[in-house]
Order: sequence, then C-alpha cells, then structure tokens
Amino acid sequence: MVEKRAIKFERLRVTGYDRNTDLFDFKLYISVNDVPQKLKKQYKISKPEDLKEQLIDEVKEEFGNTQFAESDDILENILVVMIDDFEKVEERLTMFFKKLKDKSREFKNNKRAEGYINEYNSMADIELTF
Repeated sequence: MVEKRAIKFERLRVTGYDRNTDLFDFKLYISVNDVPQKLKKQYKISKPEDLKEQLIDEVKEEFGNTQFAESDDILENILVVMIDDFEKVEERLTMFFKKLKDKSREFKNNKRAEGYINEYNSMADIELTF
C-alpha cells in the first residue's frame, strides 16, 4: 500500500546566534500527518536560496525515511512525501533567510556600543510563522 506523509510547516524560530562563527540555531516546528514534530538545526547564514533548499531537503530526508517490509508488491514500498503550500513555504523561507542575513550584516557592521546587547539578544528571538 502506498504510504503518504503530509508535512505542514508551522513556524521556524531562531534560538541562538554566534557572532564569531555566524552560526544560527533554529527550531523548526512542523506537523507530519497532523502529528506535531520539532527539529533542531544549525546553519551558517550564506545564500538564502541554498539554505532554503538545504532545510527542505533535510525535512524530506528526516520524515521520508521508512523501513519497508520485503514484498513482491511494488506498491507496498512507495512513500509519498508532500509539503503543504510548497511554493509559499519556499518563498517565506527565502525571505526569512534574506532578512537574517541582512540583520547579521548590520549587526556585524555596528560600531556603536549603545544598544549592542539588546541588538545581540534580539538576534536570538526572530520567528517566522507559516
């Protein structure tokens, strides 16, 4: 029997930022067949399009793997992974990563001491809701 997995992206949250290595810690909240799931990822901000592709590929890989029983019926070994509103998810992820990259660049170029700690703390509290 063909198995289907519907993945719905709910929100992506930045939970940490390391200025020296330019690494962001993320928590991705999704639901797979209406079952809530959470993934923790760490990415260095580079090209937003590459990050979007990497994140989507990792989600597909994480929830697209399954162990199939040995069978002669080819339909028993098919898994269909669908992402709800795929185009919208891609667009929102690209814009989110662009925003993070710009914010990171602004933060690194900041030469003033006033508001530095608040700006640093605000880097770890950015969220995208799908």
